[in-house]
Amino acid sequence: CVKRSLQVQMVDKAANRRRLFRASLARELRELKRYLERTRFAIEAWPLDRAAADCESKWPGDMQWEYGFDGLTFQAEPLRHLHPHDAHPVTVRLNVSVRGSCEPSDGEDPLQHLAIQLIVTGKSSARAVIAAWHFDREDHSDGSDAEPHPRYHIQYGGAAIRASGLREWGNSLLCDVPRFAHPPMDAVLAVDLVLSSYLPSAWRTARAESDYMRLISKAQARLWRPYISSLATVWAEGRSINALARSYWPMLS
Repeated sequence: CVKRSLQVQMVDKAANRRRLFRASLARELRELKRYLERTRFAIEAWPLDRAAADCESKWPGDMQWEYGFDGLTFQAEPLRHLHPHDAHPVTVRLNVSVRGSCEPSDGEDPLQHLAIQLIVTGKSSARAVIAAWHFDREDHSDGSDAEPHPRYHIQYGGAAIRASGLREWGNSLLCDVPRFAHPPMDAVLAVDLVLSSYLPSAWRTARAESDYMRLISKAQARLWRPYISSLATVWAEGRSINALARSYWPMLS
């Protein structure tokens, strides 16, 4: 009876740790939303509230966390080498869906699902224009895909282009490759990518603020540290390529 009571206490403590972890992620999302609203870096930051609520209440499994949102929207700063040159203002829409483990073990991929879309739109004097990037987590380490397929990769185009309804592409050629390997991201790191790419002045301001950098550092420690550590083992003493590192970067040899 005592043994069973101790087991129940251990289970309860583990469940509470996971609940607190989900709550901490939700708190970070709300902090990010407040920061984007205070600085006016985002046109619409309310989707982060939905993500935070998801994270607290939407449990795909007892060991996991999950959230998603569409429509976190930014207006880009003036972009260099823009074509058409009069396609402004440029709007950037960020959609994120992510699921991960509350307590990943060492050497384990901390995420089970990730899909991020950047949809960039503008309107020139002649027509509406669109560009899109998507970032996925897909595991083709069994060789089931024709091309090398990094588990985490970013590529141009995709469903957002096809769903746009636009059919005038001029001399453009759209295809699925190449897929560029990239460290995993969540909402915090995806926002940092948007700011650094489309609002570089705002990004430099944000990087000088401790509250913003605390959010970035915590997200990088959760997602980038295990990713980079796995790749670093390839060049460790005895040099061997583990299955996880190869799934991250199939071109390793």
